[in-house]
Amino acid sequence: MSQSAQVAIWITIMVGAAMAVFQMGRIMWRGFSKVVRLADDMLGEPPDGAKPGRPSVVDRLDRIEDRLGIVESLEAKVSSNEGRIAELESSFRAIADRVAELAHPVQEV
Repeated sequence: MSQSAQVAIWITIMVGAAMAVFQMGRIMWRGFSKVVRLADDMLGEPPDGAKPGRPSVVDRLDRIEDRLGIVESLEAKVSSNEGRIAELESSFRAIADRVAELAHPVQEV
């Protein structure tokens, strides 16, 4: 084999190896950037110039738990009011029945 053919083969091998390294680097960069985004989500981000900061996952879960506590207290208040509403409803029905009884004899005359 001539020397120019050997040089062409080595150049082809080197270009192919460089392309393989480049493609591997791109794949690794994509994976690394996903890991960085996951870490940013888990740990939060401080405010940076025009971009507002983001709280960490733990901070967001704390806020959700606080909101759930508010909802649970509201549910307790609503359930305590349900008994009162039932009492008022029965009282109104009794009043309506009594008014109907009082109005009924007036209509017969």
